[in-house]
Amino acid sequence: MAQELTALQLDALKEMGNIGAGHAATGLSNMLHKKIGVSVPYCGLVDIEKVPGILGGEETPVTAVCVHVTGTFSGSLMLIFETAQALQLASLLLGKEKTHTGAALDEKNKSALRELGNICSSSYLLALSQLIKVQLSGSVPALASDMLQSVLDEVLADFAARAKKVVVLETEFDVEKIKIRGHLIFIPDPEGLRKILKALEV
Repeated sequence: MAQELTALQLDALKEMGNIGAGHAATGLSNMLHKKIGVSVPYCGLVDIEKVPGILGGEETPVTAVCVHVTGTFSGSLMLIFETAQALQLASLLLGKEKTHTGAALDEKNKSALRELGNICSSSYLLALSQLIKVQLSGSVPALASDMLQSVLDEVLADFAARAKKVVVLETEFDVEKIKIRGHLIFIPDPEGLRKILKALEV
């Protein structure tokens, strides 16, 4: 995974990820009245064209919660799961222990995932805002299910010509001792990326 971060920048980015995960875990636990763990096993800055490989390949069926970021700078934030994992996570959040193989996401599943995305995006944007001293907010989450490349193409349409690097946080959810892995992808505009990298040097 290509990155251009110094050890100090990487440590600061990991700390932001851990703080965001802590906020997300608290928010989800309070909402669902059950203990939810959120951790960030990996955090880094990668070339935008390498994202499909990191997430399993262009044709991997995925479900993504997408948020448009505005404020000091603009961007997009995506919480992406393989669709089977998204269905399992949604079922756990709704108090169901098992899902049927091949089952489709229904409206309750989708609503649970949007709320998950809302809490996680708000948590990470708050942590980033505090870390680099900027104002950032997210839109109402949208949900998309398709092949990975199709989902990425739709979100990256406004950024592909300008954004060269994205922040990737591998994010693991622990619900009732079942672990579900996803990826949070933050795509800042070029000015936003410069602000982030400069702030991480301090």
